[in-house]
Amino acid sequence: GQGDIFGPSEKGDYYKILIEPELVIKVTLDKSQNDDVIEKAAKLGYNLGNRHLEVLIEDSAVFVPVTIGEEKVRKILEAMKLPIKFESIQKVISMSSTGYHAGEEEE
Repeated sequence: GQGDIFGPSEKGDYYKILIEPELVIKVTLDKSQNDDVIEKAAKLGYNLGNRHLEVLIEDSAVFVPVTIGEEKVRKILEAMKLPIKFESIQKVISMSSTGYHAGEEEE
């Protein structure tokens, strides 16, 4: 979890885990119309993949990091003409580690 320390490595290094939330766009299909959800989901996946957008799929939502810019991602989603809803949220989608030296104080 956040702040966990791992080590030592073979070289004697320690690492601290950093879990940072980032801005992503949460995309969900509008299921109010009882038509083919699988077809809509396939089209959504195809369109996102075609744009080489990184995505995280969790539960029944797709989370798109806004690495190319929030407005660009929103325009791409709007241009798909699919019955989707999307909102910008903060979400942890990746973890990183940093070198850690015993006795370091938080800044």
